[in-house]
Amino acid sequence: MALDLSEQSNSILRYDYSFLFDKAGQLHYHELFNKIKEKKMNRQLLKIFLFLTVISVLIVPQLKELNIKPAEDGGNSMVAYDEDPVVVVINSTPSQADIFIDNVHKGKTKKSMFLYPGEYDLRLSLEGYFTISEKIRVSTDTKKNIFNYNLVENVGKLELDVSPSYPTVRIDNKRVEMDYELERLKTGIHQIEVEQDSYYPYKGTVEIKFGETTKLKISLTPKIGKLQFDISPNNAECVLSQRGSELFKWYGSMRQDSILVGSYDLFITAKGYKTYRGSVTVLENKTTVKKVELVRGYETPTMVFVKGGTFTMGCNGKYDLPCFEDEIPAHRVTLNDFYIGKYEVTQELWVSVMESNTSFEYLKLPKKEVSWYEAVEFCNKLSDREGLQRAYSGSGYNIKCNFNANGYRLPTEAEWEYAARGGNKSKNYFYSGSNNLDKVGVYFFNSGYGSVFNPVGSLKPNELGLYDMSGNVEEWCWDWYGAYTVSGRSNPKGPSSGQQRVIRGGGIHDNGGGCGVFRRSSKSPDDKYRPNGFRLVRTRL
Repeated sequence: MALDLSEQSNSILRYDYSFLFDKAGQLHYHELFNKIKEKKMNRQLLKIFLFLTVISVLIVPQLKELNIKPAEDGGNSMVAYDEDPVVVVINSTPSQADIFIDNVHKGKTKKSMFLYPGEYDLRLSLEGYFTISEKIRVSTDTKKNIFNYNLVENVGKLELDVSPSYPTVRIDNKRVEMDYELERLKTGIHQIEVEQDSYYPYKGTVEIKFGETTKLKISLTPKIGKLQFDISPNNAECVLSQRGSELFKWYGSMRQDSILVGSYDLFITAKGYKTYRGSVTVLENKTTVKKVELVRGYETPTMVFVKGGTFTMGCNGKYDLPCFEDEIPAHRVTLNDFYIGKYEVTQELWVSVMESNTSFEYLKLPKKEVSWYEAVEFCNKLSDREGLQRAYSGSGYNIKCNFNANGYRLPTEAEWEYAARGGNKSKNYFYSGSNNLDKVGVYFFNSGYGSVFNPVGSLKPNELGLYDMSGNVEEWCWDWYGAYTVSGRSNPKGPSSGQQRVIRGGGIHDNGGGCGVFRRSSKSPDDKYRPNGFRLVRTRL
């Protein structure tokens, strides 16, 4: 039972003395004493002090038994309870909402607290959510004092249609992701900014309403310039690209009267001339003139000398990894000196040699989707162009290799592994140049899950200065695929016949293990699988 002492007839107790009690109902005599010292005490209050001092031994125990505390409204009253406070738990989803009991902040959900049985005004507040306000009744039965609330998010949806695609969008000065954050915007007026290279930015406002989808279409205004190309010879093939994507292809001179401002890459080829690689910048409302005269000659690959030596080929069990059946037995191999390409054959070199009209790709990417037969054809054509003796003769399964020719060829499997291991400078890494594949190779987990090749030479080289022998594209070798023999060999060239050719190094579709220096793989020689590439070798005579 609650007893409001302010309603009693006793004039002493009718005075506002709530400051004498703390929240637990304990008397604070020192507060009263301080009032006397400050001379802020009237006679009535002095009587209270004397009265409580004389009979405190009788009054205090009785107040404690009645659970007396100041009134919650802070008025000139005091409330006494004949019941003890009980535990109350207030939860919300999501949590961390501010709890107010009778307008007094009590903390955040999830929260337990002590309240006296009775009725209270509860308010839950969390930014971005609707406020909950209601009365709750606290019971002496603690099982009934657990209150759970699901807060409703005060949001709407923005459906944004922007031209051109893939812009930078900021809402209230914060960059947002188009595919997620626009689904859950707080209600109200928002500032929106949209930017894209070569376009004028957009600034405006948008109103979001609860539970509704607001549609907004924005078309950015382009910044335009003009381009004029004066190219010699007139039959040169020209490709203009931006960020690796081909935009225009033409032959000889050309004028473009409407083109977005910005920087572009220019690639020009012609038979009997060196490839031109450059850039051009378009300025707004101006005509940019680009004049290019190709130089006679041709592209040549960069080759690295490899000193011959003896090494253990295959898996020797030193890497805490199992050896596959085709990698054993490990055996000793001796090789003569040779030259090997510093990089995998690039798209640029392929186009200049094969004079193919393939669609434009970033020029320093490795040439991909190459069959073994096409790699052999490339080697002969490159040898012809440089006036070297062809290494290959015959066709189909009857192709023969003259290892004494000075022209270009594919490495033997032994030459490839020796070079990948670092030759006579080897530090016995599992991958070519490191035990950490991310430092030296492009594979499934650092290539957008097998979707993106790296420009050659992007990562660290191995001990011989060779790049990408682990990962990026897989590399064709000369050898027919077959089992190893235990006996030592000198300059082995593989089985005399077979059905599949060896391909080494792993690529962007490998999860890592296949990129090890002794890991083997094989494919049909006419296979043009996406990661198939190759690297050049020449015999040192």
